[in-house]
Amino acid sequence: MKDMKKILSLFLTVIILMGILSACSGEETPPAQKDVTLWYGYNTENLMQDYEYPELMASRDSTLRMYGIRGDKESAQLIITSLKDIKAFNVKVDDLVNSDGKKISKSNIEVYAQWYVNIEGSYNTAAVVGMYPDALIPIMSLARARSNTIAANTNQGLWFQVSIPETPKPGVYTGTAKLTLDSEIY
Repeated sequence: MKDMKKILSLFLTVIILMGILSACSGEETPPAQKDVTLWYGYNTENLMQDYEYPELMASRDSTLRMYGIRGDKESAQLIITSLKDIKAFNVKVDDLVNSDGKKISKSNIEVYAQWYVNIEGSYNTAAVVGMYPDALIPIMSLARARSNTIAANTNQGLWFQVSIPETPKPGVYTGTAKLTLDSEIY
C-alpha cells in the first residue's frame, strides 16, 4: 500500500491549468471579439487552417488545461478563428502561480504559431485535402518576419508548451496570457 501511494504521487505531482483570459480595460468583450472566436484544441488534434469546426468552436472555450509531472513538458493549442483579416497577432504569457503563491516562471512557457502546408492529395483516398498544421514557429520569430497574420475565415493555431521544473510544489498552477490581434487585447 505504501508503494502504491508513492506511485500515485509521482503521477499527480503537478497539475497545470493555464487560462487565456480577456484583459481589456472595463469592457467585458472587446469589439473585435465578435469577429474572432478563441477555442482550445487537444495537443493530439491536427486542426486544419481552411476547415470549419462549428461544433468544436461552440463547445470549447479558450481555457487551456495541461496535466503533468515534475520534469515533464506538456502542451496545448489555442485556435483563433477569425472572420476578418488580422494584420498582426502576438502573445505574452505570465507566470503560473498556485494558491500558496509558488510560481512556475513564464520562462518555462514557450509559445509557437502553427505553420500550415497545403496537401493537395494523398494515396489514402479518405484523407482530407487542405492546409494541415506542419511546423511550429516560435511566435517571436514569426513576428520578426512579419508573418504573424491571419486571413479572414481561417484558423490559426497557437501552441503553448510548458516545461515543468523538477522542484515545484504539487498543486494547481494558473496563469494568463494576453493575445493581441491587431490592436485588440484578449
